[in-house]
Amino acid sequence: MAEFKPYIQEEGFLFPPHLSDLIPDNHLVRVVSEIVDQLDLSNITKSYVFQGAEAYHPKMLTKILFYGYATGTMSSRKIADKLATDITFMWLAAMQRPDFRTISDFRKNHRPVVEDLFIQIVMLAKYMGLISLGHVSLDGSKINANASKHKAMSRGRLKQEISKTRKDINELLDMADQIDQEEDDDDKANENILPSGLSSKKERLEKLEQALKDLNEQKPEEKAKNQKEADKQQINFIDKESRIMLTRHHGVQQAYNGQIAVDEKYGFIVGAQLTNLPFDDQQLIPLLEHVEKINGKLPDKITADTGYFTTTNIKFCNEKNLDAYIAPTREGKSKNTSFDKTSFEYDSENDIYLCPEQKKLMPTKTRTRKAGRRERIYHGVDCLNCPSQPKCVKSKSGIRQVQRSEDDLIWEAMRTKVQSDEGHEIYRKRKGIVEPVWGQIKAIQGFRQFSFRGLKANTAELFLVAIGHNLRKIFLSLFQRVNEGILCC
Repeated sequence: MAEFKPYIQEEGFLFPPHLSDLIPDNHLVRVVSEIVDQLDLSNITKSYVFQGAEAYHPKMLTKILFYGYATGTMSSRKIADKLATDITFMWLAAMQRPDFRTISDFRKNHRPVVEDLFIQIVMLAKYMGLISLGHVSLDGSKINANASKHKAMSRGRLKQEISKTRKDINELLDMADQIDQEEDDDDKANENILPSGLSSKKERLEKLEQALKDLNEQKPEEKAKNQKEADKQQINFIDKESRIMLTRHHGVQQAYNGQIAVDEKYGFIVGAQLTNLPFDDQQLIPLLEHVEKINGKLPDKITADTGYFTTTNIKFCNEKNLDAYIAPTREGKSKNTSFDKTSFEYDSENDIYLCPEQKKLMPTKTRTRKAGRRERIYHGVDCLNCPSQPKCVKSKSGIRQVQRSEDDLIWEAMRTKVQSDEGHEIYRKRKGIVEPVWGQIKAIQGFRQFSFRGLKANTAELFLVAIGHNLRKIFLSLFQRVNEGILCC
C-alpha cells in the first residue's frame, strides 16, 4: 500500500535555494524584468538628490509597479504585501521591502515620465516585429472615477443651496443678536458665544461657493445654449474633473472616458488618452495624433465604431490619406426603423429623394445653419395618402421632411465604403481587435476604477495599465507554446 510523501513544513535546506531557481523560465515576471532593464530611466534617476540614506533603486520600483499593473495588483499597500508573500515580487525586488508609502510616492512623483516609458515599450515591441500598424482599431470605455456620483451637484442646485445656507447663517446671526439684547448686563453677555451650528454653516457655504466657482471656470455659464442647460451642468465635490457619464451596463456613473488604439497583429496598445468628455466623437483626431507621435506615422488602416462618425473625423482621415472605416450612425427622427433617413435614396440628377415607398420628396427651400453650413430641405409630396405615413412621419403636418447638407456627401461615401462587401469584412475584424483588449484590462488586470483623482493623475494610471497590458502581450508572443499551451503568468 502506497504511503504519503513526507510533509514537514519547518524542514530547512542545507543550501538555501536561489529565488530565481523557483521561478519558471517562461514566467511573465522574467519578461517584465528584462524589458525594464532595457528602458532608459534617466528621466527618473536625474530627479534624485543623493543626500541622507540610500534610496531604493528606481529600476526595482519600476519593475514592481509594472508587474503589479500587469497582474492586477495596483494598490501600493497590496504591492508592499506581495513583497513579503509572493516569490515573484520578492525576486523582482531582490528581497528588498519598500513600504507602501515609498511605492506610492515613487508612482506619484514620476507621473510625467510614465507616458515616455509607455512609448519606449511600444517602440521596443515595434523593433521586435510585434507591431505592424497595418490595421489599428479605436475604442473608448467609461472607467469609474475615484468618487461617488452622489457627491455631484448641478449649478442650479448649487445656487439654491448657497442661497439657503446664506439665509440660515443670517437667521442664526439674527438669533444671536436677539439673545444679546435680551440678556441682562451680566458676565454671560460678555462671553460672545456663537450660536450652535454657525461655524459648520459657514464652512458649508465656503465649499459650495468654491464648487460654483470651479464649475464656472470649467463650464462658463454664459457659454451654455440656454439657462436650462447651464443649470444642469454638474461638478463633483470629490473629483472635480470627473464627469457624470452614461455607461453601457451600469447606468449613470461618475467616470472618465478612456481611449485606446490597438494594433491588429498582436493586440498591442499603440496609443492611449484619457478625457472627461463623455462622448467619443471628439477623440478620434487626438488619439490618432498620439499614435502618430509615438510611432512616427499613422496606421495604414483604421476602424472605429459609430461614436466616431462625424464630418470632422472623416475629413481628417481623408486629408491624411488614411484608409478609414467608421461605422455610420442612423439618421432621422425614426431611428432603428426602415424609415430612417439612411433608407431614403437620393437622386442627384433630379435633386430629389425617394422614400422606401418610392414616393418623391421635392426640394422646397435652402437655409443657413450655424457656422455657415447650408442645408437644403425636402418635403414629401404624397405623404398624406401613404399607408406607411404613421410609421414614417412624426410631425403634426403629416408630411415627411428631410434635410441635406454638404456633410451628406461625406457621410454617404463613408457609409457606402463600410457597407460594401470589402468594407464589411474589414470592419467586422474590429470586434476581435480592440474590444477584447478592454475585456482583458478589466477582467484579467482587474482595472475597473481609477485609484487617483484628477485628469493628469488618472491619465498616468491609464498609461500604467496600458504598459501592463503590453508587457503581457510581449510575454505571450515570446513564450506561448502553441502545441503545449503552457503559460506561467
